[in-house]
Amino acid sequence: METESCIEAATEFRKKREFVTAINLFTQCITQCIRQNENSSSPCNNEMLASLYNERGFTKYLYVDFNGAIEDYTKALDLYQSATYYYNRGLIHYRLGRFHEAVQDTTEALRIQPDFTDALKCQQQSIIDGKLG
Repeated sequence: METESCIEAATEFRKKREFVTAINLFTQCITQCIRQNENSSSPCNNEMLASLYNERGFTKYLYVDFNGAIEDYTKALDLYQSATYYYNRGLIHYRLGRFHEAVQDTTEALRIQPDFTDALKCQQQSIIDGKLG
């Protein structure tokens, strides 16, 4: 299965809320992308690989595997700095009550994309909740 069709299949399973199958397919897509990078036979670069980790992380988030999602968002960020990836990880930190980490991630998201409204809202709420807790 080519990477694009792999991504489409994984996304379809996620839409159907068949998260385990979707996670397994995203893992297959990631493995395929890594192999293509090693062989230099494809345009599967670090940005695309990061996107795959982000997509798998989002699926793990929906599956309520928050720690697994954080791991995937961190892997994505190791490959490519994205405001969305920082926000995604920050949002999970917020939901887990890790307000300091949420503020750090949303601050990075806003550094990259200053007009990222959702990141700003998450950051502000993290600051408020961190002071209350």
